[in-house]
Amino acid sequence: MRIKFVAAILVTLLLVPSVTAHGADTFSFILRNSSIQPELATVQQNDTLVFYNVANQSRVLTIDLEGDGVNDWSCNVTESNSSSVDDECRLWLNPANWTGQELNVIVSQEGEEWGLISLKIMNDNHTENLPPSGYNLSGGQQQSEDIGIDSGTLLIGGAVLSIAAAAIIWNHRRVKEE
Repeated sequence: MRIKFVAAILVTLLLVPSVTAHGADTFSFILRNSSIQPELATVQQNDTLVFYNVANQSRVLTIDLEGDGVNDWSCNVTESNSSSVDDECRLWLNPANWTGQELNVIVSQEGEEWGLISLKIMNDNHTENLPPSGYNLSGGQQQSEDIGIDSGTLLIGGAVLSIAAAAIIWNHRRVKEE
């Protein structure tokens, strides 16, 4: 009886889908008197960027996504001051607003470009099982995309079924021997 129970648990565990994900991370940049650390970073959507100004001068950080001279994001940081948070800036890379791309954060001091931070934003991709075509989502929206099965999913499914069949056959033979 114990063997059947263990086999049933193993088969159940093999059939349970798995998902990989990561939590949102915080990536820090330090704006010193004469340098920026780091000057280059690879981050993902949903991460938060924190810029700490530990210098004796105020600075302005800007991002121009289209290169049209209009800043799409801007933040003013005051000179280093331990009693307030005015000497730091935060930028959340909301996946709805930020796509996978390479961009530059321009750091200006006294109206002139002082430094540059090169960012590579990676898309936050997750493999998820989606509902079948035509499935009504909450709010009345309908899922209309045709969802195909790739070879990796097919191989994993075949492997799980093969292991489950082997466990059932092994259990059946073991019961016959007893």
